[in-house]
Amino acid sequence: MGCVSRGAVAAFVVVVSASGVFAAVPFSDSWDGGTALGWVADTPTGGLIVQGSSGNPGGMLESTDGGTEGRAGIVTSKAAATGDYAGLGQLSVDVRLRSGSFQLSADHIGDPGFLGFRIMGAGDAVHGWYYILDNLAVTDAAFTSFVAPFDPTWTDLDAIANGWEPEDGLAPLWTSVLGNVESVGVRATGAPLNTFAVLYDNFALTVPNAGTMALLGCATILSVPRRRRGK
Repeated sequence: MGCVSRGAVAAFVVVVSASGVFAAVPFSDSWDGGTALGWVADTPTGGLIVQGSSGNPGGMLESTDGGTEGRAGIVTSKAAATGDYAGLGQLSVDVRLRSGSFQLSADHIGDPGFLGFRIMGAGDAVHGWYYILDNLAVTDAAFTSFVAPFDPTWTDLDAIANGWEPEDGLAPLWTSVLGNVESVGVRATGAPLNTFAVLYDNFALTVPNAGTMALLGCATILSVPRRRRGK
């Protein structure tokens, strides 16, 4: 995207963070077209099925545990979802229980009945930040909608006060993760093995629109007064 001043001098805007990381952009996936759109199961042993109907509405993803970890989650590392979460925003998703029940997995420190958003930063493939969701509100009868706010300027203590928690207490600093997100998704733990399954629909990331930010940059450039030529 570019903008042109009155003097016909073009000023082109590339949306990157101060560190040179490309900014994430707003997106919403509802899986109505029959493809996973860059989403996978969040564990190597998990299963993922694209369902073309019975979503909220339209299509949806069905995640199943692989029989070894009791997890049924989804994750993506596609370009729109990664990079610099450069402003105040939120994650949202619709969740429905397919089969089984939520309960604590053996390798997670959270409370029993774990369900939550998970953001992973570059440089640590194991520890991310979680936003715990109320799994007691999730049933097999209908979808439940969840929202998680985020602000990249929060300190770790601010993030915790707003519902986020570092995985195992070992996640990188909140600001470093939000400045270079490597993946984002939703994780759930439950039982019984080979039966626990969760349905997901309408996952959305809301961040400052890159086009709007670029236009604001152009407006700033255009607003700079020109020096008057001396006589």
